[in-house]
Amino acid sequence: MRRLALLGFLLLAPVLGAQASRGPLGVAIGTRLRLQTVTRESDVVGTLVATLGDTLVLQTRDASVAAGATDLRVEQVALPADQIQRAFVSAGRESRARSGARGAAYGAVFAVGLTVVGRAFGKLADDGASSDSDPDADWSDRPSFVRALGTVAAVTVPFGAVVGAFRPHTRWAELPLRSR
Repeated sequence: MRRLALLGFLLLAPVLGAQASRGPLGVAIGTRLRLQTVTRESDVVGTLVATLGDTLVLQTRDASVAAGATDLRVEQVALPADQIQRAFVSAGRESRARSGARGAAYGAVFAVGLTVVGRAFGKLADDGASSDSDPDADWSDRPSFVRALGTVAAVTVPFGAVVGAFRPHTRWAELPLRSR
């Protein structure tokens, strides 16, 4: 019977210890967090390294958090739980393929917007000076619009795909804050 009790204690000890180290937000030490606070203009992003009562200690690598820092360096920031407005936990990063596809889509949208704006400014500049022999002077000329769109998209879509693939963004899940 003692062996069974000892075995049960040994199996439950890590679970009970993890519950005790969760702190005011209910997340474990080592969790990546993004916090919006009352006192700071920008979000604080970092890894939870300790909890001291109702205070969270995050290890950050962000120059905006290190007041007045001109370079990226590791800082530890203590944030009282009552100053936290919203909290997010990292849900991991997107795959490079998915992030690249998202970047390509942003590039395509940018290409359409840039082409429309370019055509509008071109039309404004050519008002009164358009000739029947210039196919680019007519806004309704679809082949020239498609040509211009293709030219712009040939640059912006691959650029967006490369940037997206090399800089996959972090997905965040909002944490419900416990009532204080």
